[in-house]
Amino acid sequence: MQASSSAAEAATAGAGTEEDLLAQMMKELGGAGAGGAGEEDFNGMLMSMMAQLTHKEILYEPMKELSDKFPAWMEKNGEGKVGKEDMARYREQQVLVGEIVGRFERKGYSDEDEGDREYIVERMQKMQAAGSPPPDLVGDMSAAQEALGELEGGCPTQ
Repeated sequence: MQASSSAAEAATAGAGTEEDLLAQMMKELGGAGAGGAGEEDFNGMLMSMMAQLTHKEILYEPMKELSDKFPAWMEKNGEGKVGKEDMARYREQQVLVGEIVGRFERKGYSDEDEGDREYIVERMQKMQAAGSPPPDLVGDMSAAQEALGELEGGCPTQ
């Protein structure tokens, strides 16, 4: 997962410094109120940020790691050790993680392809809606879940 952190840093470094990125966001927000399309511009900016966060170079490694760990965890923590509702959520998450990894590994996948991007974003939103994966697989996800929840509240429904 450290490599994904490095990949995230590299991705943002390519766009300039944090100050440059913040300045660009503020510029976009500042211009948003001028033409009455402020909400549309803001939603576009949020969708752009979400798209950057779902790039393969950032998301693939942690999803692949989760996908690899899920089967053994499910077998070890079968019915009885985990509540039925939680187990149903974890099964759903396991399927979603597998779908994300499968899409990333598909021949011809491209972060620039709108269909690929929408597919990944849709499954990430479903993952977020299903709650946190098992804590012993991913650690404490409460901060990440909170951030995703805030982003989701501002994203347009499709």
